[in-house]
Amino acid sequence: MILRRYPWLKYLAVIGLLITLVGLTAANLQFVERTPAGSDFLPFWTASHAWLVDGLSPYAPEIQSDADNLIYGRAAMPSLGEESYAFLYPFPSLFLTLLYGLLSYPAARAFWMTVLELAVPVTVLLAFGIRKWKTAPTLIAVTMLVALIWYPGFMGMISGQPAILIGLFLTGALLAIRREALLPAGVLMGLATLKPHLSGILILFLLLWGIQRKHWTLVLGFLGTTALLWAGSLLLEPSWMILWARALVQAYNQGLSLTPALGLFADLFPSFARESTWLFIGLAATSLLWEWGSILFGDDRALPWAAAYTVLLSIFLTPPLNYADQILLIIPVIIILDYAEDRWKARSIRMNLILLPGIAATSWLPFLLSESSSGPVIFSYIMPILLFIGMRWSRWWARHASEWWDGNLLR
Repeated sequence: MILRRYPWLKYLAVIGLLITLVGLTAANLQFVERTPAGSDFLPFWTASHAWLVDGLSPYAPEIQSDADNLIYGRAAMPSLGEESYAFLYPFPSLFLTLLYGLLSYPAARAFWMTVLELAVPVTVLLAFGIRKWKTAPTLIAVTMLVALIWYPGFMGMISGQPAILIGLFLTGALLAIRREALLPAGVLMGLATLKPHLSGILILFLLLWGIQRKHWTLVLGFLGTTALLWAGSLLLEPSWMILWARALVQAYNQGLSLTPALGLFADLFPSFARESTWLFIGLAATSLLWEWGSILFGDDRALPWAAAYTVLLSIFLTPPLNYADQILLIIPVIIILDYAEDRWKARSIRMNLILLPGIAATSWLPFLLSESSSGPVIFSYIMPILLFIGMRWSRWWARHASEWWDGNLLR
């Protein structure tokens, strides 16, 4: 209605967006030039640059040396706490950043940061649409701000963590499923496989749900997109799987932990860390399968909750632990806010506006409490543990609310 009455507003919006993009990129370039330290984006850029410009395999040893030299002027020294910037992702992951390899590292990182800075608030906006929930614009705006300033979002953006885009793809897929746009949902799920260790558990659940409901458009959209990405990568780099496996083995021999939960229980129960880890994994898997079963063999009212719960437990189970990967926790955060509004109605807006800054502050505790990057792993799990409590409360409330409350909270 407003655009029909004032058609010039759409042109003004486009101009404003362009000015914002230029301003963000210029600010990012200044930041990169003043802080030329390493980032999660660096392995992607060096691998993309080497493959496109130099014709080298992304897993060639000299690429890691180039990345280390760019940061330290020499090979990294793990004994001094220096991180090595080897590319340890599957080759299709490079499709996210391939064209950036044609730019210089500072310019590529600045442009990449701009993309991520736009992706974070868009992800929040999409997440609010996953359930049939009309909330106050103030709460949406505050949630966007929190997603930008909490530790996973802030560090994810300045370090160039691709997990932000994976979160965008997964959130878009969940929204598309809710709106019954099954083909776009399948395509977005296929794109999310570009970081499979982060998205794999949720994708498995959604695929099982699609097969159980006979949503073949969703399944075929996913399989087609995945085949295009992964089979295409074999045509471009036929030997990448073998080279990738060798790189992972070498990194593991140098101390890479492939089970983040092991580090958590090594801090909590050093005498029987491995046994505790397997017990925890078993309990988490049992909990997930139980909730999946209630959806697959029941109705779809709690599908958004089950998807958010799957995202939450994936943080504990998928290797390797990267704190910026917790950007996906914005999905369970918004689900908890939704259930809080169901529970406390008008009072929930004030409560949620207090809860959100608390979540942002809690997310910074690992950085504030750890004296170094080798600080206790438990610090990295403070926020997921609190969100786990919130998710279990929301599920309990939804199942028992009918005893004293009218309405359908599992909509």
